Amino acid sequence: DLIDIQSKLGYKFSKVLNYAALFDFKSQFYEGYSDPQTQTNLVSNFMAPAFLTFSLGVDYKPNKHLSVFVSPIAMKSTYVLNDSISEVRYGIDVNETSRYEFGASLLGVYKINLFKNANYETKLGLYSNYLHNPQNVDVNWQNAIKLKINDYMNICIGTN
Repeated sequence: DLIDIQSKLGYKFSKVLNYAALFDFKSQFYEGYSDPQTQTNLVSNFMAPAFLTFSLGVDYKPNKHLSVFVSPIAMKSTYVLNDSISEVRYGIDVNETSRYEFGASLLGVYKINLFKNANYETKLGLYSNYLHNPQNVDVNWQNAIKLKINDYMNICIGTN
């Protein structure tokens, strides 16, 4: 139920450092309710919320397993494009459909092969809004273990 598109473009200026731009889009594609049993109180849907982030910074890549992207210049947009969602506003004022923030972000990614056909990946994303409560940091931490069964089937166990 998650759409997560991320793209990073970099220009190497040393052995382990790149100037980089990062684009990130997150939304979901199906309805979410505060009470899934009765399907009452719609709290999420496609583009409700949606998060769009664009960041400029430096990417530290000392090896093929680790990447740490630090951005002192980041723009984050939040959208709720469904009028049925009223209970949860995702930081957006009532009667508004979007919110724009300017701040700093950090994205750390670590990947390692556990054994043949199995790997582990963890991603930690942090964002702080310079203009409103910079001490409050948005945290998105994902962990996944991926097992390859054969050429046609994989198993992924993850947390977010």
